[in-house]
Amino acid sequence: MGTALRAAGAAGIAAVMGLAAWRYGWFFDADAYRIEWTLFAAGIAAAAYVMRHPPRPADAGDPLVWLLPLAMAACYGAALLSGPASVQGTVDAMLRWTALAGWFAALSVWRRLPGSRPWGEAAIHVSGLFLLLGGWLGWYGVLSFPDIVQRFDDPELSATGVRLAGFLQYPNAYGAALAFFLLRWWQIWAGSDAGTADNRTGGRSSRVRLALSSLFSIPYGGALALTESRGSTAALLAGFLLALLLAGGRQARIRLALAAVWTAVAAWAAARGAVIGTEESAAWGGGLTAAALIAGIAVMYAMGLWLEKLERRDGNTRRLSIGWESLWPVMGLLLAAGIYAWRSGWLPGGRLAGGNYETASSRMLFYRDGWNLFRDSPWLGWGGDGWGSLFGLYQSLPYVGSEVHNGYLDVLLDVGMLGLACLAGLLAYGLWSMWKNNHSRVAIAPAAVLLIHAAVDFDMSYGWTWLLLLAWIAMFASVERTTEAARPPGALRRLAARGAAALLLGASAWGAWAAWHADAAARAYAAADREAAPAAREAKLRAALAANPADGRIRLALAPLLPLAGERASVLAAGRRYEPSSAPLQLQLGLAEAELGLEAQAETSLREALRLDRFNREAQTAAVAGMMRLADALRFQDRDAEARMASEAAVSFYEEYRRLAQQVEAMDHPANDRRFEMTDAAEYHAARAYAELGRLDEARGLLARLAEGTTDWGDQARQLLDTLDRPGR
Repeated sequence: MGTALRAAGAAGIAAVMGLAAWRYGWFFDADAYRIEWTLFAAGIAAAAYVMRHPPRPADAGDPLVWLLPLAMAACYGAALLSGPASVQGTVDAMLRWTALAGWFAALSVWRRLPGSRPWGEAAIHVSGLFLLLGGWLGWYGVLSFPDIVQRFDDPELSATGVRLAGFLQYPNAYGAALAFFLLRWWQIWAGSDAGTADNRTGGRSSRVRLALSSLFSIPYGGALALTESRGSTAALLAGFLLALLLAGGRQARIRLALAAVWTAVAAWAAARGAVIGTEESAAWGGGLTAAALIAGIAVMYAMGLWLEKLERRDGNTRRLSIGWESLWPVMGLLLAAGIYAWRSGWLPGGRLAGGNYETASSRMLFYRDGWNLFRDSPWLGWGGDGWGSLFGLYQSLPYVGSEVHNGYLDVLLDVGMLGLACLAGLLAYGLWSMWKNNHSRVAIAPAAVLLIHAAVDFDMSYGWTWLLLLAWIAMFASVERTTEAARPPGALRRLAARGAAALLLGASAWGAWAAWHADAAARAYAAADREAAPAAREAKLRAALAANPADGRIRLALAPLLPLAGERASVLAAGRRYEPSSAPLQLQLGLAEAELGLEAQAETSLREALRLDRFNREAQTAAVAGMMRLADALRFQDRDAEARMASEAAVSFYEEYRRLAQQVEAMDHPANDRRFEMTDAAEYHAARAYAELGRLDEARGLLARLAEGTTDWGDQARQLLDTLDRPGR
């Protein structure tokens, strides 16, 4: 029975993590509501079990620990009550952390089974291999998956022009996940992994572990190289140094170093072949990759066997010490060869070796603007998706940055100092629980890879990352089973355990209800995209909005399908209750109000939209054009005073737009990924506004410049210029 329960639990772990990886790493909440249902059900089951069977003093997984991820959900709840930037983003974050609490609880209860840790770690590795295999199959076109391989024209983004992104659709996050598993396999190869202090005895189990670690290390390293992720490589190096410090004994450290050096050489050669296959010859590149993988795996396995034989023969004698010391020159030569090939350009990684640090500069822009955002709401934050909702208001340059590229800063922006303190408590518990047990201590190093990389990228925005970290903590938390295990729990401990279980039970029940409605809306929204007829699309979107009125995507998709401007304005205005800082919502509302002839309201809404996202050239252009269309309509209705006010608003929008565009153009090296610049359409409509206000010289100046072009706006400019030059004008 125990074996069946262990096997079932391991299968569940692998299935949940594999599904989350397949669903883009659980990055998009709308794709993961059904995953969350599974975790809510697991949380309810775990809570019900604990309420019936309170833990004994020495049992793993104290239910009070479940409150740590649940506390994160509570922080988002506090932000929701205080008025978030996005109600939908905040509710989604609450659902995610409540589901993660259920995941952590179910794992903690399952870990009470004796001997469950190896099964749990094996399940985690299965999910890692699924991630790895998907990446390699995607690289060679065997597996079709959106953006699994990404191509770039900018050498700042890719030295080879192609980067492996895996199921996570982002090379840096994918690289960090690969680095986590690669370091763990190195530890297994070196015999320094948790709970295997005597792994190098030459037994069957030792040979299997040696074979598996040799088999997987090189492919993991090759895939990591194909991501071209500098941050992941640096995080791996930091984790490797920590693993050296935590390794048990000098021999384990040398084995760990040897595994790393050999993997670096063989993996980079395999990656080089993969790149050659895309650039030059598929046959030559594929052959090189296959040869590097086969030779690398074979040599790594043979080295492991030789080292085992050396240890069994020499034990702790001086001859063994000399044998170990003789490996240092070999490792030095391998490392030198790898560095030479890397620097010479024979291996991929020019971004890493070429001294190009533009990414670091752009990160500093994010962090500076993010810090300014944090200062305006330091304690409770802005709620879920705080940065995504407000970065347009705070960004100092027109960069593309829907993510702040720092997991800890992102938490700080979402839920403030309170949330960051709860997150620190959760991570501190995890690290301390692993540190307390000598056999589990080495498991800190792989976890450190993810935690370090999260400081320079948005790994924590992936639910899959948290599934991995919480599963890792649950597997390696210190479990000291003593004679106290037979003693019944005290009344206070029993009450506390049942209280924590009751909280999780209630939270999971709410989460299941909320996720049901959110999923119904998401399914209706997706169905609307598949409809060709506008009427059918409108019906689906109305159903989606009724199921989840907080989802701004639905309103923005529905509004253009509504024939009456009044209804469009009503639908959009209602959305401000849920997203008061949504620039797209304000822009569409302003245009609808302009169509209704509401000059003052339209100007206010459009001005707010531009305040919230001033480096959006499409919005700037739409605001100028919208006010001029309104001016035309008002003039046609003989509302000349209001028409003049609309023209003045158009000029005001244009002049602010021009000032910003000139400011960006004057910069030596602007971070202008959004391609913010003046548009011909904005200048044409501004010229019309100038003309209506009697500022003919300014109008002619703009039109003369446009008339020199060959675009449609040039044709219209020439026609308007002819009109202005007629006698009597």
